[in-house]
Amino acid sequence: MILDYDLATPKQKTMADLGLLLLRLPLGAYFLVAGVNKTLSGVGAFVNGNIEKAPLPHGLASAYLHCLPFAEMLVGIGIILGFATRWVTLIGLLMVVSFIIAVTKLKGGGAPFDTNVLILGMLIGVNFVGPGRISADKMIVTRRERRAP
Repeated sequence: MILDYDLATPKQKTMADLGLLLLRLPLGAYFLVAGVNKTLSGVGAFVNGNIEKAPLPHGLASAYLHCLPFAEMLVGIGIILGFATRWVTLIGLLMVVSFIIAVTKLKGGGAPFDTNVLILGMLIGVNFVGPGRISADKMIVTRRERRAP
C-alpha cells in the first residue's frame, strides 16, 4: 500500500511521520556519534591516520579530513531534528560516497555488503520523502504559513 497523503487518514499520516522520525533518529545518531568520536580522540590524530587513504592532493585531503568530524556532527544534528533535511541528507550522502571511494570500496567485511550501502539507502529515502511532520522543517513551514497574508 502506498500512502497518498491527500487521501490518508489522520492515523495513517501519524504512523508515516512516526516511521520517518524513527528512521531519522538512528541515522542522525550514526553521524553525530561518528563526529563526536573523531573529535574526542583528536582531530589531528584522525587526520594523520587517514590522510594516506584519501584519493586527493595532500592539502585538499587535509582540509577535508579536518572539517569532516564537524560536518558529521552538523549532519547528524540536522537529521535528528529534521532541520534543512534535504540539504543535510545530501551532504551526508556525499560524505558516505567519499567513505566508500576512499576507505571501504564496498567490501562487506563479513557482512553481505558494506554497511555504507545501508546508510546510503536511508539517506536517499529521507532525502526523497522528507523528514515528515515531526520535524523542525515542518514547524518552520507551519510558522511561515500562519504569518502569510
